[in-house]
Amino acid sequence: MEIKSNLYFNFENGEFSDTDKQNLIISKKKFKDLKSVFLKPEDESIDDEKIMYEVTGYINEGKAGELNFGVTKIFPGEVNGEFNMTKGHYHEKMSHTEYYWGIKGRGLLILKNIDGECSVITVEKDSLHYIPENTAHRLVNISDEPLVVGACWPSDAGHNYGEIQEKGFPVRIFRSNDGYSISKITDNQTDN
Repeated sequence: MEIKSNLYFNFENGEFSDTDKQNLIISKKKFKDLKSVFLKPEDESIDDEKIMYEVTGYINEGKAGELNFGVTKIFPGEVNGEFNMTKGHYHEKMSHTEYYWGIKGRGLLILKNIDGECSVITVEKDSLHYIPENTAHRLVNISDEPLVVGACWPSDAGHNYGEIQEKGFPVRIFRSNDGYSISKITDNQTDN
C-alpha cells in the first residue's frame, strides 16, 4: 500500500509544506531580542518589533538518535553598519555536530572553537558546511535579499546561547565599499 507524504520541502526557496503541522516549529527573532548581539545596538531607525530572522523546522527535541531538520531565514539589514546575524550558539552537548547548506542569498558562517579561534566561511546557494564538535556558529547576511540556510543536527544536541552571550565572537562583519569587512574586536568589546 502506498502512503503519500504529508511533508514536502522546496529546495529552491527553503519553504516547508505540511498538511498536519506535526512537530513543525516557527521561531521569529525580533530586533528587541537581538540587541545584545550587535556591537552598537542603539539604532532608532529600527523598530524593536522588526523581524530580523526566523527559524522553521521539524524538531524532535531531546530524543537521542533522532535528527532535527530546519531552515533559518535571515533578513537583509544592518545595525549601525553591522550586518544582520543570528544569535549564534554552541551545542549543549559539545560533542554534537551539524550540517548547514546554502539555499538562497549570500552570507557568512562564523565558527569559533573552544580555544576562541575563529574562521569565516562564505555561504551561498548549494554550499555545504560541516560544523564540528566544540564549535560555536553564527550566520550573517551580507546581501540585500534574505539569506536562507538549511540545517540538520542531532535532536539531543541542545543550544547553549549563554556562552556566546557572555563571551561573544571575536569578529564582526560590517558593510564596506568592497561589500563587507571582517573586523576583529578587542577583549573589552563583547556581544553584550
